[in-house]
Amino acid sequence: MRPIPWKCRPVDEAVVQQLSAATGVLPIIARLLVLRGVKEPEAVSVWLNPDIKYLHPPELLPDFEPAATRIFQALERREKILIWGHDDLDGITAVLILVKVLSGMQALVGYHIPTKGRDKHGLDAKFVAELSAAERPGLIITVDCGISNHNDILKLKEQGIEVIVTDHHEAILPLPPALAVVDPKRSDSQYPYPLLTGAGVALKLAMGLVQRRMGLTIPEFLSAQSDLLGLVTLGTIADRAPLTGENRILVKFGFEQLVNTKLPAVRAVLENLKMDNDQLTVGSFLSELLPLFASANGKEGVAKFLSSDALEAQRWVQELAKRSLEWRAEAERTLNLALENVRLGDGILFVQNPELSLRALGFSAARLKDRYQVPAIVLGKKGDVWVGECRGIEGVDLTQLLQALRGFLVDFGGHKKAAGFTIRQELVPEFIRAAERYAHENFAGRIIPENVLQADGVLPFKEFTPQICHLAPFGEGNPEPVFISEPVHLIEREIGVVPENRLDLVLKVKKNGLEIEPEVSYFVLYSVDDLCRLSILDLKPA
Repeated sequence: MRPIPWKCRPVDEAVVQQLSAATGVLPIIARLLVLRGVKEPEAVSVWLNPDIKYLHPPELLPDFEPAATRIFQALERREKILIWGHDDLDGITAVLILVKVLSGMQALVGYHIPTKGRDKHGLDAKFVAELSAAERPGLIITVDCGISNHNDILKLKEQGIEVIVTDHHEAILPLPPALAVVDPKRSDSQYPYPLLTGAGVALKLAMGLVQRRMGLTIPEFLSAQSDLLGLVTLGTIADRAPLTGENRILVKFGFEQLVNTKLPAVRAVLENLKMDNDQLTVGSFLSELLPLFASANGKEGVAKFLSSDALEAQRWVQELAKRSLEWRAEAERTLNLALENVRLGDGILFVQNPELSLRALGFSAARLKDRYQVPAIVLGKKGDVWVGECRGIEGVDLTQLLQALRGFLVDFGGHKKAAGFTIRQELVPEFIRAAERYAHENFAGRIIPENVLQADGVLPFKEFTPQICHLAPFGEGNPEPVFISEPVHLIEREIGVVPENRLDLVLKVKKNGLEIEPEVSYFVLYSVDDLCRLSILDLKPA
C-alpha cells in the first residue's frame, strides 16, 4: 500500500488525548477542537453547546458607559440621532440594528450610508454641514466605521455635533477624538472577545441600552427582537468574521432565525433563489445570497429591510438579481484588466490602473492574492486621488504595513487581512517602492500559503459519525473539517459516490475531472459541511 498522499495539520497529540479524556468527546472531535484553539475542558461545552447565556456583558465594551449616558441624554432631550454606516452588508445590518432598537425607544433617529465608489469613505463633516436645520443631528453614532475619521470628528465637534464611534476595525493609535470609541479591538479594551463585526458591536451596544433602559435580560430582549439575530448573522457571515467565540453563538442562533425569518427582504431573496430552508448553509449563503445583497447600495438596503411590503421586496430582489449579473461582468472585466497590469515584488504585488472599477478593487485584490499567494494591493483612480484595496494572506498584518507607511497616505483603515487607503497621485510611485521594501524586510519569507490541501486528521469512513457536525456552523475561523479516509473502493450511483464499507454515506464530487475506477482502492480526501454532507476534494490510488 502506498503512503498517505496528503499531510495532516500538525497538532499536539498529547493535548488532544488529554482533552478527550477530560471531556469524554471522541478523539477526532478533540483533535478538531484543538486545531481551532479550544484546549481547555471548560471551553468545550461552550463550543459544542453554544448558548445565549455565554454572551459577554455589553458593559465590558470600551467606552460603553459614556456612550450609553450620551444616548440616553439624547433620548431625554429629543435630539435627532444620525446612525452613520458603511456601504456593505455588515454596515447595513449594523445600521438596521440600532435604528430598530432606538426607534423602539422612541428616539428621533435617522441614518446615512455613503455610496461606495462615489462618496467619501466613513464620516463626512462637509456632508453634515450641508444638511438643513431640520435634518441636522445633535448626535452621530457610527457603525462599522469611524475609527480612522479623526479630522471629520474634529470638524463635527466644531459644528457642535458629538460623535460616538462604534467600529470593529483595527484601532490604530491615536484614537479619534470622539465622545466614545466603542471598539473591542482597542489596545486598552477589557472586552473578552475582540472579533465581533460592526453588526455584532451594534447589537451588543443595543443589548446594553435595553438592559439599562427597560430592564430586559439579554434572552428576553432577543426573544422579543428575534429578527436582530438574523440581521447580525447576515453581517457576520458577509464580513467573513471568524465563527468562533461570540460570533459562533450569534450565528448559531441567528441562522435558525434567518431561515425562518419573516423579514420580507430576506424571504424574497430565499424565494428568488428557490432555496429551501434546509439547504441554507454558511457556504451557500456566501456563494448564492451574498452576491445578491452586495448589489444593493447601503441606504436603499436599509430602506428595503425596514419595509414590510412583501411585493416591494420581491420587485427589489428581482432588480438585485439583474444588478448582480451586471456586477459580476464588471468584476470580471476589472480582474482581467488587473491581471494585465500586475507588478509582482518579493512577497507583495501591486496593480495600478485608472480604468479599474472602484467597486471591484477588493474583488480583484482577493482573486490576485489567491492566484499569486502573496498580499495584493490594487489601486484605482478616484478624482485627483488613488484608492487602494488590500487583501492579505496568513502571516501578514496589512494594518502594520499601512501604519508603517502612513506618511504617504491621506487615510487608511481595516483589518489584518483586508484593508484600504487613499493616497495622492504624486506619492503613489514612492509608496509602492516603500511597500515593496517593507514586504521584503518584514514578511516575504514567512508567508503561509493558503492553497495547500491539508487534512484535519485521518477518519476512516467506517468510523465516520454525525457528531462531527456538532462543530457547525462552519466558516471563517472554523472551516469545514477535511479528513483522509482509509483505502476504500468507491461505487458510483445516481445519487452520488458511495464507499463500499459505508453504503449509508453519499459523497458528492467537488473536484472536476476525477475519474473513479471500481476495481481501484483509493485514499479519499473529503470534507463535511454544516448539514453533514460529504464531498470528495481529491482521491489517490492506495
